[in-house]
Amino acid sequence: MPDPFEEVREDVSASLVGAQAQRARWERERSEESKHALLASMRHIDADLQEMTDALSAVERDRKRFAIDDAELRSRHAWIADARKQVEAHRAAVRAAETPSAKCCAKTGAVAAARRPAVTGDVASCGEAERDSLLPGGDGKKSAKGKGVKGVRQDAQLDPVVDAHTLQMTQMH
Repeated sequence: MPDPFEEVREDVSASLVGAQAQRARWERERSEESKHALLASMRHIDADLQEMTDALSAVERDRKRFAIDDAELRSRHAWIADARKQVEAHRAAVRAAETPSAKCCAKTGAVAAARRPAVTGDVASCGEAERDSLLPGGDGKKSAKGKGVKGVRQDAQLDPVVDAHTLQMTQMH
């Protein structure tokens, strides 16, 4: 009789490959439909991983009944942990795209900025008031310390990686 864990592992592996394709589709389209499909797939995989974890716990409680050594148990636990990390990475990508700066950038077509994790000062292409409020210490009002690039406060400490992108995008507005 084949090992049920191996059968479920194959199914979950195939689901993870499918989830990667769903994520790629969602990253291209940014549609609610593709996002919901990806998140539904993550819930399904989570349920399978929980069943696998429960099965391993049963094996650990009754070692005489199952002929699985410690090394194999560790290997199975490690595989489940890795699969959970992949699921969480997909969810984290969706959450990152839902941050205020990512939403703002996605609205204006700054796709590269929307795909990277949000960082303080990621104000690439937001509206003037929203851009100012995203800056450290920003309250949606212009700084009294100086003018400069439209909507970008001169006293703000921008992330150096974002700084050049911010200036380029604000000059386009």
